[in-house]
This record gives sequence, C-alpha cells and structure tokens, in this order.
Amino acid sequence: MSFGLLHTNSWAEESVSAAPRSNEVTLGQGNLLTGIPGEGDLTAAELKLWLAKPENHEELKVKLPLGLDAASANVFIPEDNPMTRAKIELGRQLYFDPRLSSDSTVSCASCHDPDQGYAANTQFGVGVRQQEGGRNSPVSYNRIVSKAQFWDGRAATLEEQAVGPIANPIEMGNTHSGCVECLSGIAGYKLQFDAIFEDGLNIDNVGKALASFERAIVTGPAPYDYYAPLVRFEETFADDLEYLDEEPELKKQYDALKQGVAEHPMSESAKRGMKLTFGKANCTACHAGGNFTDEQYHNLGVGMAAEKPDLGRFEISKDEKDRGAFKTPTMRNVAASPPYMHDGSQKTTRGSGRVVRSRRTSESMAERQDQAAEVDGTGKGRSGRIYGRRFDRRFSTDPARPFSRVSVSDATRSKVAKTFDLVAIISRDASENVRLRPEADISSAVAVRPRDVANELQRPEADTMTDVNVSASGLGFAAFQTGG
Repeated sequence: MSFGLLHTNSWAEESVSAAPRSNEVTLGQGNLLTGIPGEGDLTAAELKLWLAKPENHEELKVKLPLGLDAASANVFIPEDNPMTRAKIELGRQLYFDPRLSSDSTVSCASCHDPDQGYAANTQFGVGVRQQEGGRNSPVSYNRIVSKAQFWDGRAATLEEQAVGPIANPIEMGNTHSGCVECLSGIAGYKLQFDAIFEDGLNIDNVGKALASFERAIVTGPAPYDYYAPLVRFEETFADDLEYLDEEPELKKQYDALKQGVAEHPMSESAKRGMKLTFGKANCTACHAGGNFTDEQYHNLGVGMAAEKPDLGRFEISKDEKDRGAFKTPTMRNVAASPPYMHDGSQKTTRGSGRVVRSRRTSESMAERQDQAAEVDGTGKGRSGRIYGRRFDRRFSTDPARPFSRVSVSDATRSKVAKTFDLVAIISRDASENVRLRPEADISSAVAVRPRDVANELQRPEADTMTDVNVSASGLGFAAFQTGG
C-alpha cells in the first residue's frame, strides 16, 4: 500500500549508516523537519520500519542555535510531551494537512505559511469559506521559548493553542470529535498515533504532535548574533587588545569572533539601527532577550479608536490594566512576515516602529531608516535563517487521486534544490530563486471528503518536500529590524 507521502532526499545518505543517531540536537540543524528518508511514494512497510526504530522515539535533548540560545532559560517543553523525531514528523504532516478543517481547504500552514515567514501576508487570517478573523496571524516559529500563545495569551500551552483553530468556526470550522474521526479513517495517521502515543489517536495527542513540530521551527543566526559578541569582547578587553598575543586562548576567541563577523557582515545602517534599538528608541523595553520579546502584554493604543475596539488580553484576564493590551511579538525574522501589529494595520516595519516610537520619542527619517535596516541584519532583507524546508507544490488535479504526485523534470528539481533566502521572495533578488508552483489552486484538487480517502495517508497541502533549506530574514529596527 502506498500512502502517497513522498520521501525527501536529505536523510537518504544518513539512513544508510548503521551508526546510532544522537538524541542531542541543535534545533535548525540536521533533519528534524525534512520528513522520512528516501525517494518516491512512502509505503506502509516503510512507515512501519521508520516507526520501529527506537531512536525515532527517544526523547531529544535540544539546544537552540546561535542568537536564540540567549533565550535558553525560557525553553518550555511539557513533561508529558517530550520531543521525539517520530512525534515531530507526525506533527509536520498534520501541520500541512487541510483535512483537519471541516471542508478540507484550510491547514495550519494556510495562516502560518513558511513562504510567508510562518505567518500570512494578509491583514487578517482567512479560514473556511474565506471567512476573515479579526487579528493578524502571528508567526509560528520560536514557540519553544514561549509558553502562553495567541495575541491575548488565552492558550496556556502550545498544545492547547494547536487544537484551538480546529474548532474555531471562522478558522477551520471543525469540531475536535470530527477531526479525530477524520484522522482515524486515514491508515497512515492511525498507524503513527498508535505507535507514538500509548493512548493512540485523540485530540490531545493531535495537539501534542503539532506542538512538537512547531517547537522544532526556530530562527537561525542573524548578522547581529555574530556582531554583538565581538562588540562585547572588545568592550570588555578594550585595554588589553594590543596584548592578546600574550594570551593565546583569548586571541583564539577574538579571531573566531572576527571571522564570524567577516563571514556574516552587518551593514553600517544596521549597526546604527542597533544602537537606536538598544538606546534612544528603547525598543528593548519590550523586545528583550534572545527572542526579542518580553512575552508580556502592552497597550500601544493600536486600534483603540475603533467603534468597537479589540480589548485584547482584558477579555481573558478581566484586569483593567490589560484593556487593549496584546502580547509583544518577536522581532526575529520580522521582515518576512508583513503586515504588523495585532490588527495587521501596519504594512511595513517602519510603520510599526513609528506607532511604538510615537508614544515615547521621535527620530529623524534617517534614524528610522537605520532602525528599519537593523531588523533583518543585512540592510537588504538577508539577515537570518528560518530553518524549514521548501515544499514541492505540484499536485495532480485528478479528482480520484487528490494530492497525488505529478511529474517534475530533473532540471526543475535541480533548480529547486538550491538553498535560498526566504526574504528574496519579497525583494528584488527573487529572480535568483526558482520555486515550484502549484499547477492549480490546491483547493481545486480536494474533490473528495477526507473520510472518503480512508486507505491513504496522502501528502497534505504544501507537504511534498524537496531537500531545500528555507532561509529567512532574521533579526536585524527595518536594516536591524529588516540589517547587515
């Protein structure tokens, strides 16, 4: 039996080795997000073989990549939901599967799309029957260092957040029982849930799998993350730099820091933006720590002039100090996920920065541009990396075989296999990158109800993955917010 799931190439060589796989991993490196190894359709026998490997069920000891590792103290993984490779892979499949929704048109990735900075470039999230929500879609990366979820923090954990949209009438329009019924009729899912969880398939375990996958999505180092340690070193040893030859270990450390900066240069505009962000603009009053957010709730006055303003955190806490307050979003990879603010009212990072700064101070236009340059770490939208994978989106529109693979030439595969900067999608450099596009709107391929495909675990929307790293704009106030 073929489940219609495609292998990826990235684990092919590794899977040949008999060497035991370490359970110590740095998120963003290796193969956690790339799918089950191999090529072609995934068969039931291969899936069973994958699930039979003990290393795929071992609890992972995770580390954060450079830059984000400053937030390591905030890592939150519930004791009852340790991260494993098998669980992350199951969560990945679910994340891109529109069959979680009532009409098989909306997946988690519909509003939290890797192509759009793990968010959506629309002002508001769009759910089943093209219904609009009332808030901008928040990013789904770096959730491992965040406990409460949503703009108003109404979900205490990522597990709780993950299943919330399923039963939201505007988002996925399903019920939790309806979702479980659908998944239980899909052989590949049933097989995985039974192998991974002692109590098998239920809505809580759907949430645990999705949360495990989302915790594995992290931002990689931005030029700032190389530059800041060098600045700190030079400030700390300012009086001793000329004598470093007498201290071999310090000299070695200094040379390594300089090499990192040379390989990941930060623009002069971004450097000026960094000084503003940490100084006069006082952005770090809220955007603090390794993930550049205090995870707290603040009222900036955004949207409060509306006839019926969104009261934000107040609706949850009923505390007057929370009226109109919303959770501080991370600034990492911010250039990749416009628009901004909880209501999506700001189209650019310059606009969002201006809203906040108008409450505290004012800067010249040049200063605003420098702050804008800082956030992506390059000045050109190329600062950091989001660790995910590019997805092959060519599917058959044959109603009898929804989501089946169609032919893609070797030449096309070769071009698509290039590593690229996600921000190039929204920059003048986009022509450098070749991207696979759907032959038709994927929704048109969903010609049968999910419960009618009980014998197949088919690759969901945007889930046929090629071996391509997805890079994204990272941290950078818009070259520091958007600077190298």
